[in-house]
Amino acid sequence: ASQALEVLLSELGSVAAEAQAQCGSKATEEEIATAAVKLNVLHTMNFLLQYSQPIREKVRSGELEIQGGVYDLKSGRVEFLGQSPMQSKLVNSTTKAAPSLQQAIGGA
Repeated sequence: ASQALEVLLSELGSVAAEAQAQCGSKATEEEIATAAVKLNVLHTMNFLLQYSQPIREKVRSGELEIQGGVYDLKSGRVEFLGQSPMQSKLVNSTTKAAPSLQQAIGGA
């Protein structure tokens, strides 16, 4: 469990750093946080597409469509982000296990 938490925190840190880089040096904390949330949604969709063979197959065949969205607690509105820009590339991936799991299952 502690290893999973370390991986999660590491990934969130990299998403926040990526958001800060995209927003620029004059961005406010709120702007960076908003960008980080959206990036995290896209990263999550990419993760599912890259490391879940059943999901990839269903997306490839058209049986499943993955769209991202962010719910704003203050307004109650949902901002739909659409599909991942990397979706077409990722549905052709053959990776079977996430890097954090590959070591645990013997490099599968």
